[in-house]
Amino acid sequence: MSLLLNQSSKSLNSENLTSIFAAIVVLVIFVGYLLPGDSLFSQALFSRQFADPVFLGLVIMAIFLKVRDAKSIVDPVYWLLLAGAFSAWFLLTLLRLFYWQELSPQAQSLLTNTAYFLFYALMTAAIEVKSYREARELLSGQSLLVLVSTFTFAVGAFVFLVLAPAPTIQQPIYLISADFSFYLLMDIYLTLRWLQLAWVCRKFYWVSYFLMALAMFNWAIADFVESLHVTNANQLNSGTWQDWLWYTPYLLVIAALKVRQSSSIEQNQNLTFSKSHLLNSPLFFVSLCFILYILINNTNEWFSPLSATQSTIFYLWFSLLLLLAIVQLNLFTEQLRHQQKIITDNRLETDVMKQRLLQQTESLKEQAASNKSILETTNNAIFTLNSDYVVQSCNPAACSILGLTKDDIIGQSFLQVTHAEGELSRYFNYKSYQRKLNVENDGIELESTICNSDNEHIPVHITLSKDINNHQGLMVVSVINISKQKKAEEEAHHLKDQFTANMSHEFRTPLTIINGVLDNLSNKNKYAEDIEQLNTAKRNSLRMIRMVDQLLDLSKIGHEPLPVEAIDIIPTIKFSCQSFEKMAIDRSLEFAVSISQSAWVEGNQNALEKILFNLLSNAFKYTQNGKISVTLNHLGGQYSLTVKDSGIGLETSQIESIFERFHRVDSAQTQAIQGVGIGLALVKELCDAMGWTIHVTSALNLGSTFNIVMPAAVPSSADNKAQVDRLTSDKNSQTLAEEIIRSQEFIKAEQNKKSKFSVLIVEDNHDMQAHIEAILSSHHQCLVASDGNEGLRLALDYLPDIIISDVMMPGIDGFELLKAIKNNELTTHIPVIMLTARSDDESKIKGLESEAEDYLSKPFNSKELLLRVNNQLNSRAKLQQKLASQWQADSSKIEATTEIEDQFVTKLNEIFETHYQDCEFSLQSMSKILAMSDRQVQRKVKSVLGLSPLEALKQFRLKQAKPMLDRGDQIGFVAQTCGFTSQSYFGRCFKETYKITPKAYQQSRAQQS
Repeated sequence: MSLLLNQSSKSLNSENLTSIFAAIVVLVIFVGYLLPGDSLFSQALFSRQFADPVFLGLVIMAIFLKVRDAKSIVDPVYWLLLAGAFSAWFLLTLLRLFYWQELSPQAQSLLTNTAYFLFYALMTAAIEVKSYREARELLSGQSLLVLVSTFTFAVGAFVFLVLAPAPTIQQPIYLISADFSFYLLMDIYLTLRWLQLAWVCRKFYWVSYFLMALAMFNWAIADFVESLHVTNANQLNSGTWQDWLWYTPYLLVIAALKVRQSSSIEQNQNLTFSKSHLLNSPLFFVSLCFILYILINNTNEWFSPLSATQSTIFYLWFSLLLLLAIVQLNLFTEQLRHQQKIITDNRLETDVMKQRLLQQTESLKEQAASNKSILETTNNAIFTLNSDYVVQSCNPAACSILGLTKDDIIGQSFLQVTHAEGELSRYFNYKSYQRKLNVENDGIELESTICNSDNEHIPVHITLSKDINNHQGLMVVSVINISKQKKAEEEAHHLKDQFTANMSHEFRTPLTIINGVLDNLSNKNKYAEDIEQLNTAKRNSLRMIRMVDQLLDLSKIGHEPLPVEAIDIIPTIKFSCQSFEKMAIDRSLEFAVSISQSAWVEGNQNALEKILFNLLSNAFKYTQNGKISVTLNHLGGQYSLTVKDSGIGLETSQIESIFERFHRVDSAQTQAIQGVGIGLALVKELCDAMGWTIHVTSALNLGSTFNIVMPAAVPSSADNKAQVDRLTSDKNSQTLAEEIIRSQEFIKAEQNKKSKFSVLIVEDNHDMQAHIEAILSSHHQCLVASDGNEGLRLALDYLPDIIISDVMMPGIDGFELLKAIKNNELTTHIPVIMLTARSDDESKIKGLESEAEDYLSKPFNSKELLLRVNNQLNSRAKLQQKLASQWQADSSKIEATTEIEDQFVTKLNEIFETHYQDCEFSLQSMSKILAMSDRQVQRKVKSVLGLSPLEALKQFRLKQAKPMLDRGDQIGFVAQTCGFTSQSYFGRCFKETYKITPKAYQQSRAQQS
């Protein structure tokens, strides 16, 4: 270790001594220039003979000290080349000092230029070597090309500018000699190379390279000044401070050698470092040669003209560099192809990895869905009750929802700890409900409210089920907190009410204006002939106002308190019934009203009027022949108001939902009757707001009975005359009954005249177009187009049920239109009848070969055309029914009429298979995948399957659920896996479709197996 310390101290001492010695020499020279000119130190003599050897000796000594500190195999080569460059110059100065006078001028010039060439060439080589980490990299194809190009440029420049020019007897003034042209060219080039090396090593000790660049730039200035001196353009005096122009580069080089330089390993760690770049590229050298040639030929006052020998050498030099540039471009092309191949291979590998990641992601999603289902089940509050409904056990979630400990819950009655109310409490208090629970093997689900330890009422979803595996009569109660769901429903309900109210207010202004205009027109004699049409418009506008008022009432209920007071309901009942008496007479209906002289209840007069009107209007709408009655009975402290009819009635399954907003009973008997599902919802909410109760009993084809129970009130001294006057002065109320029946009869008559089918007529002759429309418009909805282009646009926009097209038309003819329709996924199912004046067999065959469903020649019989249209529509309806039944049975067995349609059904099936597990998958998502609008998807799926897209998706999900139920999977897990938002919703859908609950289905399958 002592030996190593001694060696380190010696190395440190030698480097310090070198630095001190160099500083002393420079200081002595500087002081010498401060002395008078006639002193012992001759500045001129030192400048001419001793300055270069002294400074070059210091440089070479500093370089050899650096060789010992090299950290890689390449770095010693760099320092040796750099030492060789300065040594060539140093040997030249020694020759000048001792043997220069014995040599001829030609030999002096040759030695000088050769020494400088070696200086420039070896320094360039040193810079190139510095770009490599290992010596073996110098033997690569790209490296050899760079080295050969750089060597060719340096040698070519030396031969072209130094050796080739012929000597001249007398050079013009201000002319730069060929020798100095070479020096300036190489000085500038090496300046750029050192700067480039400093830039790429800017993170790894770049200062040394930058000082070398400054030294080369200083030498360029010095050579330029000396060139002007040689050509007598500028006079220089040796021994003056002008000499420091030549001394300064040496000082910069010495400083650069004293500053730490980056090693080859360090600088090659920089990703931006490149061994091949612009400054050593053959393309750069070609450009530089060309610029040099142009500069010499166009600036005769600075450079001597080119001789024939120079021109020949230039062409050879330029051609060789151009050849090297072509080789480099070829190498670049090969490298580019290789890189593209690598990129392609990497892309393929990336795609494969993406597929694997997607598969893993799907697997993880499925596993997460399964885990989530289990977690949700685990997080449910679970109670186990004995036959006396005493809690035997509970899980942590049960303690959390009630805010009690297990000790507080176990051993207590379930009703006592939960404070359950309503229907839930009946299952524990009434034997009829208990028997119902015993009958339902798959359990009972309901919503209720419980109370926790803080007396906070919590809405919950309850599942009651018997433990069939345990013979002790235990009951399992699962409780789910649905507070957030209820809150979200209330917020959504509020937003919907707010939107409804805003839209209703916006409707009132234009409706008021319309009414005013209609009143003005009705009062003018010149419109007497149109009075019936004006009255029809007036009735319908009043109906619109009534609908707007009901929407406003619906939006207010629940957000604005309804004032309740003691009212006498008899005047309101009488007036409301009187409004319908004329309608009963006109329609030969028996209308009976049985009420007392006075009846006081707690309520609101306006609300009662709206309730009575809606109940009576429904009774008259749905009763064609029979009886309608209104009865008021006094039952102790209550009054019972009954509205009964003998109309079409309701099925038992429909009664529960008739009070829901915008609900319409979907049956063949109700489709022809107008309504939007507002009236009964308003009735129910008004009754709830006043504390009244409403019940309905109904049987299909036997009529319906609505019964309202109202709390009796103490008679008030208030006069009811104002109420009666307000009712009789209300024009809306006086005309509403008439408006309902007339608008109903008008719409029903219009519906009886026209079918639900739409026909597209494509005909360029307007008279023929009008003729065909006149034949069909009384039976079907008609769309018309004047040419093939417009016909294709209407077909894509409206998807009609049938198309009638002429053959000879401007633009695209009938055959091209037929081809476009049959080849488009949207319209391929639409039957097309070709209608033309060309009756030859060839035209008929061409039309039928193009998949036209029928071909009719002009002139044609109107009845024949109508019959052919109806036949095609009926055939299409039968096919639609067949496809719908097959879809509901097994979607994989659907048979379509054409290949394109089969592709559409197949694509629809594939979409459902991919997305049926996503409960957020909507009509908009389906439309985006099919590249269709929402309306187009609705019409396309409806026309092919006879189902709406969402109904078809629901049927598909139910079919996917059946095999899972067959395997015995948990019902909640099946519901979630198949894309249903909740278990209860899945149960309703399953029961509506298969007439059995999922639990019962599982049990039946288990018994069969």
